[in-house]
Amino acid sequence: MSRSRRSFLAEFKGELCREVIELSKPISAVAKTYGSVTTACADV
Repeated sequence: MSRSRRSFLAEFKGELCREVIELSKPISAVAKTYGSVTTACADV
């Protein structure tokens, strides 16, 4: 059985990127906080 891929809104991805850039947080830490995966953060 296959799982469908989750999609994230551009605003959500923007918030993740803002935390990584402005607060100098690692992508993996931000992804874990929001229950996302690192590729969702890296796709922006």
